[in-house]
Amino acid sequence: MKVDANQLANEPWEKTTALLAVPGGRDAFFNRDLRGAGAYKIQNYVRSGGKYIGFCAGGYFGCSGIVFEPNSPIQVVGDRPLGFFPGICKGTAYAGFRYDSEDGSKALKITIESDAFKKQKSTEWVVESKLSSPYVYYNGGGYFPDADAYAESGDSEACEDKYKSKSYVNVLSRYPEGVTDPEDRTVSVEGAPAVIACHYGKGVAILTGVHIEFSSKAFDGTHGRTLKSEVLEKLEAGSYDRVDYARGKGYREDGGNAYVYCPD
Repeated sequence: MKVDANQLANEPWEKTTALLAVPGGRDAFFNRDLRGAGAYKIQNYVRSGGKYIGFCAGGYFGCSGIVFEPNSPIQVVGDRPLGFFPGICKGTAYAGFRYDSEDGSKALKITIESDAFKKQKSTEWVVESKLSSPYVYYNGGGYFPDADAYAESGDSEACEDKYKSKSYVNVLSRYPEGVTDPEDRTVSVEGAPAVIACHYGKGVAILTGVHIEFSSKAFDGTHGRTLKSEVLEKLEAGSYDRVDYARGKGYREDGGNAYVYCPD
């Protein structure tokens, strides 16, 4: 079910919602439209046991701050209101991004931190079988510096917000080689976190710099989007692994609606 910023800020959606998904796009618009009442309700929803998943821009928006393409014409740098991840999201992870273009898009084979999946609380998700590293679509997402430092640090003051909500972070997947620091592209970042689970209060937020939700069919030209053949072939070949991965970290069915925030 699609919802907009006005609905998130003013309607009583929380008690009937099993999952809130925030898609890719432009984080600056999310910050403009949701900062204030909307962000407060989202934050309180997760703190009270709700579930949030942010893809790409939705992942940037779920952090305490963002550093996006600094010292460039498309620079976005600043704090963010949700703060599910106590640190910042830096991007783009790979150089060459352009808005409204597939020139910098990639099919990335992300690595899986198997132990992190197995550590999750049984009320959140369960992995029944061994997962294979999937190829996933990437175009402009960020990585989460210092995510490892917040792992299982629920008693750390650094992971405690002003409402005394304890949180800790699990790194679920990492980028392959080639990630560079957007503040200095000569600096390589090894093992950069690509997908993290932020345990926040009684709830959890999944933040991802890659698009685990996109299959190769999203780029068949029907929606005006096409990919380079080598990227498309990798996504097609890895479709089963991608679906298994998404299910492996998917939430148990608790009832309620899954809402997708759709900015104007």
